[in-house]
Amino acid sequence: MRLHLQNGGSWRHLALGVAGWMRYTQGVDEQGNAIDVVDPMLAEFQKINAQYQGADRVKALLGLSGIFADDLPQNADFVGAVTTAYQQLCERGARECVAAL
Repeated sequence: MRLHLQNGGSWRHLALGVAGWMRYTQGVDEQGNAIDVVDPMLAEFQKINAQYQGADRVKALLGLSGIFADDLPQNADFVGAVTTAYQQLCERGARECVAAL
């Protein structure tokens, strides 16, 4: 992601991947079935997902410096693209979002 941002490469599709990961951290699929999230940061994800929704959830997850460092959350284009992709995933579902790429 950083390489594409720094060099002006195409990265918009990667934003959907980041948003998909954020959706996964919720531990529930689109049908409401539990997903087994296996990650050493699971407790942190659960805390964020319980406390925030929508764009605020995206901002909180992007604030995990161990994952996104300090530069990506400061990049307005990146934050905007991930937020939009996340909202579309939640509203339209993964299948429709991928088909629209």
